[in-house]
Amino acid sequence: MGHLASQHKAYQDLQGRLDRMPIGMPEGEGLHDILRLLYTEEEAQIGARMPVRPATLEQLCARLDMPETRLRPLLERMADVGTVMDLVHPRTGVVRYLLSPPVVGFFEFSLMKRRQDIDQPALAMAMDAYMHSGAFFADAEDAEFTTIGRTLVNEDALAGPVVSEILPYEKASTILREARHIGVSLCYCRHKAEHLGRACDTPQEICLNINAGFDYVHRHGIAREIDVLEALDILARARELGLVQIADNVAKRPIYLCNCCGCCCLQLRAINRHGVSNAVHTSNYIAAIDADRCRGCGRCARRWPVS
Repeated sequence: MGHLASQHKAYQDLQGRLDRMPIGMPEGEGLHDILRLLYTEEEAQIGARMPVRPATLEQLCARLDMPETRLRPLLERMADVGTVMDLVHPRTGVVRYLLSPPVVGFFEFSLMKRRQDIDQPALAMAMDAYMHSGAFFADAEDAEFTTIGRTLVNEDALAGPVVSEILPYEKASTILREARHIGVSLCYCRHKAEHLGRACDTPQEICLNINAGFDYVHRHGIAREIDVLEALDILARARELGLVQIADNVAKRPIYLCNCCGCCCLQLRAINRHGVSNAVHTSNYIAAIDADRCRGCGRCARRWPVS
């Protein structure tokens, strides 16, 4: 009984640590199943005590009072699973470790490739239960809530003088052409939906990891490197399929560019199923109905990911 109490405390402490992050992890159905599937008890204890800022192995050994020979393999395993990110300085090569947030973090990393060291079907079920509990979206309508993703303009839908007015950070094609590195991985959302038996037929290898978001996922075999031409081909195909381009909500150097469907995407499902109207920050170009030309056929509503 003592061991079970100790184990429970380890995961409770970890949940508390994760919930203090900007995108937290409040209590909800399935939460502790997610943590147990991704962290051993010892890893949970480590995660609960990791600092907010990235730390070197030496710093973590001192903080956790653990020898390097014991801590290093644990951190390496956690980095491979996605619960910790090992960040390598591009010039010095110094490695610092950072506890991964839930989103964007170990939710995605754990399902961005097919693997046998994680029970991915069980993880998908636990994540689905957690999302359906509504706990994750509890604070999303708060006035101070900053959305983690922003919609990029559909360049193909605009023509004429307005095209020259689109700022570079709003154009997916410009973001890809200016990226230092580009990787492609499985869409976490569609892969999860596959394990739940409800994936759509949209391609899964379609999520793009760019700039600072490339190094970690590439080193751990989560994403394969591609050139800008292949990336632009993926972008064109995604637009043909009616997918939405969503990047992280920054003006400079985004780290990911997803091609999202309304049925599987976590952020778009938050709008469709949970009524979280600000789950994704809109682009500056919003589609509108031309009442004089509309015939009421419903084609646009069927194609639009949020109806």
